[in-house]
Amino acid sequence: MISSIFISKNIKDVFQLNSYCEINNYNLSAHSMISFSSLPFEFDFIFDVVYFSSPRAVDFYLKKMPVTSIIGKKIACSGLRTSDRIKSNGINVDFVLKNPGNVSDSTAVFQDWLGDKKVLFPCSTISLKTVLTGLPKGQFKVVEVYETLNKSRLIDLHDIYVFTSPSNVESFLLKNKINKNSKLISWGDSTSNYLKNNGHESDYVLENSSIIELINLLEKINV
Repeated sequence: MISSIFISKNIKDVFQLNSYCEINNYNLSAHSMISFSSLPFEFDFIFDVVYFSSPRAVDFYLKKMPVTSIIGKKIACSGLRTSDRIKSNGINVDFVLKNPGNVSDSTAVFQDWLGDKKVLFPCSTISLKTVLTGLPKGQFKVVEVYETLNKSRLIDLHDIYVFTSPSNVESFLLKNKINKNSKLISWGDSTSNYLKNNGHESDYVLENSSIIELINLLEKINV
């Protein structure tokens, strides 16, 4: 039975999970293991599409570049949270990758939609850039608009660990060990692969990488 859960997100970002845990008397520990800082950037690239891989990519790009810089461009993104962030800035979204956790399928779906259009990819310094894999070099431009920094801290042992990115796993392992009897849940293939490369096999891998999907899984685990 579940009694405690750790997730590598801050408590303000997981209010639905927090409510679920309170109702079920689970001890929830919610702490992001990373922080972010803006970077200066510039580029000389004619593009047809902007692909935002996270809400942070949206925030840090628009922090320097005005919304008018992407008027007339197709807007693509990874996940519904990123789509919502784009729309909150008054920008329409043309393509949403709905299962970003499934890396191989996601890459194929996006590139099929993209065709031969040129794409600008604002991202973090440690972005895996998986959706660009296999594209001709002249078809895309990667622009690092923010950096991801370790913010590791000691975490008590838990029954379930939910890791939301490879960088969160990396930072977590700087000061912590994972209880071998605990269940591991990964947000997508990239996080699962990073855990595996560091000696930890995921028990469950989320495809949609959402809190709702996580809650549905927790209900099944605790049956």
